[in-house]
Amino acid sequence: MPGSEREVLARRPVRRPSAVVRGLLLDSARRLFAARGYAGASTREIAADAGVNEALIFRHFGNKVGLFRAAVVEPFRALIDDFVDSWEATYIANSMSTEDLTGAWIHALHDMMHEHRELIVALIGANSFDAENDPDGDLLSDAFARPLERLERFTRREMAGRGLGANPTVAVRATFGMVLSMAVLDDWFFSGVTRPPSEETIAREMTDLVVFGIRGPNGGPVRG
Repeated sequence: MPGSEREVLARRPVRRPSAVVRGLLLDSARRLFAARGYAGASTREIAADAGVNEALIFRHFGNKVGLFRAAVVEPFRALIDDFVDSWEATYIANSMSTEDLTGAWIHALHDMMHEHRELIVALIGANSFDAENDPDGDLLSDAFARPLERLERFTRREMAGRGLGANPTVAVRATFGMVLSMAVLDDWFFSGVTRPPSEETIAREMTDLVVFGIRGPNGGPVRG
């Protein structure tokens, strides 16, 4: 083969499988949505970061909203659904104490959210998502609404069985919000703290706060 033909073939772009292209776009979208928010991450930047043509975003996902849903909303829903499925299968008939059950719930939720914090930051940062036309009619709030409804059903059932009088609608969302913020924003919250607490300590203190209130399990002085 003449040298000129080899050079032409070498410069010719390699066609990548559709699944590979889709995966590259999802990874780049998730990272840039987390770093810049929904409004700040353009489809052109996402395509460039993924190393593909921008037109492929519209071919695979329809539009930017579809890309955001596939990269951020659907994975978050799947994470919470898997968490609740696993939790219900493990603890629905368990005889654990309220403190131990709450502690296990908070520890597991905190670990899961901390591991996937980039995904959650991208979801929280998408403050203009609802302003765009979503062809499927799903609002950003649905990413939280359905998982929280499942968590509330489980919590309501457990609280009723244990004779607990708190409002499960508020309790599950307040606890969920506390765990989410401590898992995702811990770098901010403990900035300047000489000895930041371990993940285990954070989860244990959140458990004590939920179960016993600010006075703690022994009703004594605050632990330092």
